[in-house]
Amino acid sequence: MAILSRFIMSMTDFSAKGGAKQVCLSVIYPGEKKGPHLHFIRTGFFTCIKGNIKIVLKTVDGYKEFYSGENHDFLSIEVPGGIPALLINTDRTEAFVLNMPNPAWTPDINDEHSADFSDYKAD
Repeated sequence: MAILSRFIMSMTDFSAKGGAKQVCLSVIYPGEKKGPHLHFIRTGFFTCIKGNIKIVLKTVDGYKEFYSGENHDFLSIEVPGGIPALLINTDRTEAFVLNMPNPAWTPDINDEHSADFSDYKAD
């Protein structure tokens, strides 16, 4: 359970890590995915504020699934640098997802990488 709790954050944990440097809003349509993607420098802090999503992380121990949104207490999920992530809308409505990356995105830091999830089997 330690590996799972490592990714679920409270706002106190979030503030202790320096808080938000930038806030990005993504809209994921029903049945659609965002990613997979990978950052080596940037840590993402994702919270679904409307609808529901599954966040899939590819760790050294295999795939780990987390949920955020209206049916999941709006949990915030930390995705550390070096951990590929896939966001999936699990609802019949649009999902509004906040990402509060740290460090903030700038055109000077090229930290967008693709990731392979072809062996991921959804529940």
